[in-house]
Amino acid sequence: ARRPAQGLRSIIFSPDETWLLRDAPAARRAYLDDVIRACEPSFGALLRDYERTLAQRNRFLIDKTLVRSEIVQQLPHWDDGLLSWGSRISLLRSVWIEKLAVHLPQLYAGFAPSDSAARLSYLPFYGSESFSTEAKIAERFAELLLQRRDEEIERRITLVGPHRDDWEIGLGEGKARRHASQGQHRTLVLSLKLAELKLREEETHDRPVLLLDDVTSELDEQRLQRLLDHLCEIKAQTFLTTTERGVFPDRVLKAATTLLFSLPQLTVAGTSSTGKAASMRG
Repeated sequence: ARRPAQGLRSIIFSPDETWLLRDAPAARRAYLDDVIRACEPSFGALLRDYERTLAQRNRFLIDKTLVRSEIVQQLPHWDDGLLSWGSRISLLRSVWIEKLAVHLPQLYAGFAPSDSAARLSYLPFYGSESFSTEAKIAERFAELLLQRRDEEIERRITLVGPHRDDWEIGLGEGKARRHASQGQHRTLVLSLKLAELKLREEETHDRPVLLLDDVTSELDEQRLQRLLDHLCEIKAQTFLTTTERGVFPDRVLKAATTLLFSLPQLTVAGTSSTGKAASMRG
């Protein structure tokens, strides 16, 4: 789920979020870009410049009025914009992934102390090499564009650039996407969202509202209680929704200013359920 519209600075964890680690790379890029934009608003303009240039380059590649020799001659003109914007995007993504990666292992270990250590890794389009400057990324970017030029002309699409970036979370030596259980997936994504909360507070000196939708269905009892204890410790303003009564123990209710809102009973296809929402604020 994407962050709500402008005005409410928030971080969401919902049942849909558990698919983030298994979804297509575009979903993970979108999540990371949202995190960067929240901390560095100018990143949004940078993304728009790159996406506009990428769209123009792709339209050029599919122009059937051009013969191959014309494409080969003119394509370097479209490369300039990709190199300029794209190198900056990849560098910033790598920087912010590293910042999130500082917090993730400790948070995950707090919920699942017996599991292997969690790690967060950036998977840039240019491969496993590590570059610390835009110039180095641009140099490698240009090499890859040249190497795959014939393939791009044949397939009529841009195959190289940060629109092919990805990131992954691992547990120990394994990849969470392939080897983690459903419960581990849920806990990893929740830990990632809490790492985002901590990072955004550090970078912007402003604490977003934490929105936890139906969190009781996503975590087992032990991990849920550890989450509630963690929320009391960090004192973040938090809204939780649940369909289970009595999910909040007395120690949690006493540690925070808490408001409970019971939603009207809902009847769907002959069954009924009562929703309950909680607001916690330290």
